[in-house]
Amino acid sequence: MRAAGPAHRRRSNCTRWTSASAAQRLVFVGRHTYYGAGPDAPLYHTEAEPPQELGSYAELADLVAADLYAANALWRLPQLSTAVLRVCYTLGPSGHGTLAGFLRGRFVPMVLGFDPLFHFMHEDDAAEAIVLALAKKLRGVYNVAGPQPLPLSVIAHEAGRTTLPLPETLLSLLLGRAGLPRLSTGALAHIKYPIVVDAAAFRAESGFAHRFDELTTVQTFADAFPAAGQARVAVLLVHLLGHAVAAGRTGVRGFALHGLGGELLLEGDVAPLRRSFIALAGPAAQLALLAAALAVRASPDLYDAFTRRNLVVLLLNLVPIAPLDGKEAWRIFSRLRAARRQTPRELPVSQQVRKDVCNLLDKIRGSTKVR
Repeated sequence: MRAAGPAHRRRSNCTRWTSASAAQRLVFVGRHTYYGAGPDAPLYHTEAEPPQELGSYAELADLVAADLYAANALWRLPQLSTAVLRVCYTLGPSGHGTLAGFLRGRFVPMVLGFDPLFHFMHEDDAAEAIVLALAKKLRGVYNVAGPQPLPLSVIAHEAGRTTLPLPETLLSLLLGRAGLPRLSTGALAHIKYPIVVDAAAFRAESGFAHRFDELTTVQTFADAFPAAGQARVAVLLVHLLGHAVAAGRTGVRGFALHGLGGELLLEGDVAPLRRSFIALAGPAAQLALLAAALAVRASPDLYDAFTRRNLVVLLLNLVPIAPLDGKEAWRIFSRLRAARRQTPRELPVSQQVRKDVCNLLDKIRGSTKVR
């Protein structure tokens, strides 16, 4: 949400339009962060608890104002069946949502000394909960949650990410920089203290039961948005596969990994020209991967890894210094010229010589005695 004023007016217009129309049910989808994160907050929040920590996190005021305005429809518009759902974080293959954005990068920042519980559910379960609220004609305020919460470090580990614990002062300066997610300073409380809700009332009245457990939910996100490190490994493997295919029958002893990537290890002597072709095959395979990524749009992380980052590695490999491929690849032109000079050429034969040879052969055929 953006500024409090415009968002509040949008919610106000929504309720006015609903009351003026023939609509009988209204479902407002809010967030469980309505309760705020603080050191004195209870572990499990019930629907009757007021919001907290508004003073330290001004952006939360927008969410609270919209939530309270929607809840007021319960007594202002008694003819309207209004349900206010305070849904916990959602996660899944679409990559939408606050938690998904926080886990998108390779590193997950944490405040040093804190590892809060995160309450989240699969995005499909969240959609099912909204459908049930409409179908069951629920009226009231409800917390909506799925499986049990997990510590942030466990979520990051299951998603294949690396946690980065930093002092709060330093973390506040690095947010939005160095590949870290963007967070306002007030939002740091949400990665220090837990916001866990009691969703028993919603389950009892709607019959809701989540289909995805916490680990499966994280895995569906991780499969759709693999860590950048895994994507870089995939680029490296494609590069080495190009070398191996070009090597063909040449003995491949293995490959070695180093700070600049990987290097194919060949057995026996390899002709210089063939060595240049093998060196070029690695960047050529990366170029094919780049073309495929441009043709078939994958998830944003994979698309970025297979296009922009892949192109950077491709160009780096063409720098003509050892142990990069460019050292051997750029010699292909001089080696092709040398190969042409060494190829034996057929000497030209004049017409007179051809005529003399033909006359001689005719005489031999017509002669009865060959001497």
